[in-house]
Amino acid sequence: MFQSEIHESYSTFIETLVEQFSAISYGDLIFGRQVSVYLHRHVDAPVRLAAWNILTNARVLDLLPPLEKCIAKAEGYLEVVEDNVGILEAYLKLWNSSALDRAATRGSVAYTLVLHHLSSFIFNSYSGDKLLLRNKLVKSLLCDCSHKQHHE
Repeated sequence: MFQSEIHESYSTFIETLVEQFSAISYGDLIFGRQVSVYLHRHVDAPVRLAAWNILTNARVLDLLPPLEKCIAKAEGYLEVVEDNVGILEAYLKLWNSSALDRAATRGSVAYTLVLHHLSSFIFNSYSGDKLLLRNKLVKSLLCDCSHKQHHE
């Protein structure tokens, strides 16, 4: 909706913004706050997913500010619980890859979002239409945990 009303290649704008953020910001709070707006729940899912993937590929999730320093209130990032399959799978992929370790250490909003939305979806999602996705997420997390224990 938002993307088609503004411009079909809106993700190109986000990509350029994230490229600039990763190249010159060095974790600048104001710049990070602006970039993190695109992870807000009121932003359409395709735009949020594009922003997430671009941030992930640029390996700058750890440079985003903590949730309490983001522009909008925390509830806007955390409520309602994420139920978009693509976004949840992107969160899970990142969690399983251990790519969030630096984000966790720095208290980045990225880590908070992944932890909150995955755990909330798994433990609070009881509707039949999302049960298969919930089971898939749980299975993947358990497999990842098992693999990590074997490598220790």
